[in-house]
Amino acid sequence: MNPIAKHDRLLQVLQQRIFTPLDDNIPLKFRRAENDDRATVLTEPRDHWQPVDRDLVWGEPDGYYWFAGAATIPDAAAGRRVFCRVEAQFGAVMGRSDPQCLVRIDGTVAQGVDGNHREFLLTENAVPGKRFDIVIEAGTIEDRRQLGFGCRLLIHDRLAEKLYFDLKVPLDVARLLKPDDARRSRMLNHIDLALKTIDF
Repeated sequence: MNPIAKHDRLLQVLQQRIFTPLDDNIPLKFRRAENDDRATVLTEPRDHWQPVDRDLVWGEPDGYYWFAGAATIPDAAAGRRVFCRVEAQFGAVMGRSDPQCLVRIDGTVAQGVDGNHREFLLTENAVPGKRFDIVIEAGTIEDRRQLGFGCRLLIHDRLAEKLYFDLKVPLDVARLLKPDDARRSRMLNHIDLALKTIDF
């Protein structure tokens, strides 16, 4: 087997270990609001917000949408690093990602989310039963509709992530070198030795 193809296959297995999904999606509600309504949206009760389902259609040029829900840490995540992934139809227009989202956790701005940054950290050391109030402000730019919106809890394996990138970068470099280049052979040998030490 081609050594690069073999390494690609093993790195793909390692990449899948970086984030492990937990349970079902977080139940969400949503509402549309104007940009100037931010203070109201953040403080109002959510009784009148609509439940989000997979058939939800939303998005328009210069549109503002708010999604909110409570994430509860399950027993399976005890002591683990837990992230949340935003699942939306992020655009593929060169130079921008639509929608652009701002995430708040328990009332505090946590980070931005877009097509290139979908995960955000909930806790470094998960405690089963702990709840997090998540509010996501989503701004849409393009004249196209979004279908559905979701959030899913994930266990993050920091070691798998570090190892994946420590091996992927030299493999990508080796891929660009000529087959008879001695540096290519050395890199592939080191990657092969590293992969052999992993219990997949």
